[in-house]
Formats: sequence, C-alpha cells, structure tokens
Amino acid sequence: MPDPQRLIKPVNWVVLLLVALTLLFFTSISPVKPVGPELLINPLFEQGLEGWRLGSGKSEVSKPAAVAELLVDNAPGSESSSVIQKLDAQGLPKQLLLQGEVRTSGVGSGRRSWHEARVELIAYDSFGQGFYHIPYILAGLIGDNEWRGYSLLVTVPEEAVELRLEIGLYHVPGRIWVRGVALHQAEPQTLFSAGKLLLALLWLVAALWTLRLLLQYYWSTPQGWMIALLLLLIVAGILQPQEVKQAIEVQIQQLGQWLGIHLEISRYHHGFDPLAFWPVSWDISKLGHLLGFFLLSAGLFLDSKTRLPSVLIGLLLLAVSTEVVQFFVPGRTPRLSDVVVDMLGVLAGWLSARSIMAVQTRLTR
Repeated sequence: MPDPQRLIKPVNWVVLLLVALTLLFFTSISPVKPVGPELLINPLFEQGLEGWRLGSGKSEVSKPAAVAELLVDNAPGSESSSVIQKLDAQGLPKQLLLQGEVRTSGVGSGRRSWHEARVELIAYDSFGQGFYHIPYILAGLIGDNEWRGYSLLVTVPEEAVELRLEIGLYHVPGRIWVRGVALHQAEPQTLFSAGKLLLALLWLVAALWTLRLLLQYYWSTPQGWMIALLLLLIVAGILQPQEVKQAIEVQIQQLGQWLGIHLEISRYHHGFDPLAFWPVSWDISKLGHLLGFFLLSAGLFLDSKTRLPSVLIGLLLLAVSTEVVQFFVPGRTPRLSDVVVDMLGVLAGWLSARSIMAVQTRLTR
C-alpha cells in the first residue's frame, strides 16, 4: 500500500498551481467585450439629465473637465435620492455589459445591507417584481471612495419586460458621483473562451488523477467507499449551474417544511462581496458545505495513519479549489465565506473523529 504522504504532497502542489493560474486568468482577462450601439439615452450626461427620471432629493450634472459627472446628494434625515432610466427589455440583447466610474463621499451606514450608495440595473417582470436573485449591482458603497471603474455582466431574464438603471442613495446621507456610464450588448471574447476551455480540461485531468491516487490508498480502508462517494457529491454540487442549484434547493426546502424544519434558499444579497469572510446567511447551500466537509474530514481522520498537517492542507486546498472551479459554472460565483464554512466542517469532522477513536481505544483496553 503506498504511503499517503507521498500521494498528498504532489496533489497539493498541482492543485495550488491550478488555483493560482485560474485566479490569474479570471481576474486579468474580461470574459466579454462591448459591441453594438449604446443602449442608454444620454449616458454621459452631455445633455444634462435628459432621458433620466428624477427621484426625490438633489441631483445635478457638473462639468469640471471634459467628462460630465452626475452628482446625487442626499441630506441627513431624507429617505432616498436617485435618478432612473427605464428601458424596454423586449428589444434588448440577453447579455448586457454595464460599465461606469463611481465616487462617493460621506455616505453613512444604514440599518440594512441595502442602505448605501448604489448603481444598479434591475430587471422587472410584468407584475413589477424585480429579479433580485441574479447579480444586478454595479457598485454598492458606503463611506468615502475615490474614482474607480466598475463593470457588470447582466443576463436579462426571459420574463423581464423592463430594465431600470438607478443611481442614488438609499436611506443614507451622502453624495455619489458617476461618470462614463455605458450599456452595450456583451459578446464573448475568443481568447477568454479558449483559455477557459484549456483551464477546464486541466482541472478535469487533475481531478481524475487526484481521485485515482486517493482511491489507490483509501479503497482498501473501511471508509474508502464513503470518501469516494463524498468526493463525487462535492464535485456534482459545485458543477451545478445556478438555475439547477436553486431548483434543487427549492425541493429540499419543501421537504424541510414537510418535516417541520425551516430552511432558507440561497439568494443574491444586496451588497454581495465575494471576499466577505463570514456568510450573510446560513442557507441550504452553506449547510451542504458544512455537512459535506464534516463527513469527508471525519472519514479521513478516522484513519489512524493520517497526519494532521498534511490532510488539513489538502482539505483547505480542496475547499479553495471547489470555489475557484465555480468560475467555470454558469451563474455561480466563488466566495471566501464558503471556504470558511468548509473549514468549519473540517474542524468539526476532525474533533468528531478524535472523539470516536478515543472511545474505541478505551473500549479495547
């Protein structure tokens, strides 16, 4: 039987290299490029606020330089202040790219997560209901922020009849400036598509090689079948497109209701930050992360030959790689908070395995 340490080390290095390459690729190359005509009316505010509908509060356009800037000002104690432009969704392409530069000053912190200065493009159905489960916020900011460029890829739902581009402050005082706004049809870049396919193939080869090495050692152990099954379930979970994932969560939620258990479906949250350390909510997805890595960790640490540092590093890289791989899955986004939840499951699995082995040791004395 091969030494597990000799199996784990090369796997860790290969996974670490793939993680680094994938992060570098997806953060340095844009997946789409803007094509076709500008879809907004007066997006650069060269004609003042023509084409935009004013909300309450103070909004004006200034021209300190060659580029016009929109200023939205909300005084303390005011509800909200915004400018809005509406678009007919029926005549729009299904993939849109929204771009713009944003700066804020003195934006207070509100009582809720969506109380902030924001630029957002929201799709609405015929009943006036917004599609808040998909990414729609170009920028959501509080405090003082210097000029920074933002971009947002928007998929227009089939049921959408209207899109609203809103720039404003919601239940918080402060100021927001916007310039260089643009909305175009989004077209995939050939270089990005080719690079993405190559990286996906490398991940597939690495996954099959890793699975073979692990099963080569663990297949003869009592927990070998469980480890293999858990790895397959984890891979199946991360490869689910967002729509499939939500449909499965709805079924799980209904089963929970039948059993008298309240389970929350994962949603796109206001002000979502992929680098947030702690989860916004403990939904079905987070519970799945916790349970999967708990069982996997417990199965690995029940092997008396397992060395804690090596396996912990391996499980950490597995948690990171399961998030990084979501760059390849439609509608999914890597989240640091999911890695944190995974490692909490690993810690719980290790403690449980230690407790079980301690009990077994006492019983065999």
